[in-house]
Amino acid sequence: TTNYLPLKTSNLQHMDFKVDVERLVKGLIKSGLKEVKAYHGGMPSEAKNKVDSQFRNKEFQVLVATESYEVGTHNPHVNLVLRIGCMRNMAVLVQGLVVQVETASLHTVLLW
Repeated sequence: TTNYLPLKTSNLQHMDFKVDVERLVKGLIKSGLKEVKAYHGGMPSEAKNKVDSQFRNKEFQVLVATESYEVGTHNPHVNLVLRIGCMRNMAVLVQGLVVQVETASLHTVLLW
């Protein structure tokens, strides 16, 4: 078995809280997935910009983020979105999905 996804696959995993994002990233890295990073509102702007740029450039495959990544962002390389937890603002989820579906870049959405 492999511990990574095919290079053409980019995955976005949304969670509600910073602590959950950080916990999931640590767990994924501990389990052997190396191409994963966190993005949340508690990060300095420079760090968020760097992570966003790296994700858009496919320098890593899995981004675990809070809603702060959803607002105003669109990444044409994302073809799997995993939503963990109950979304506090369902309108943001629907808006993001509509944009992704309209550009035909989104292949799968999982709500957990």
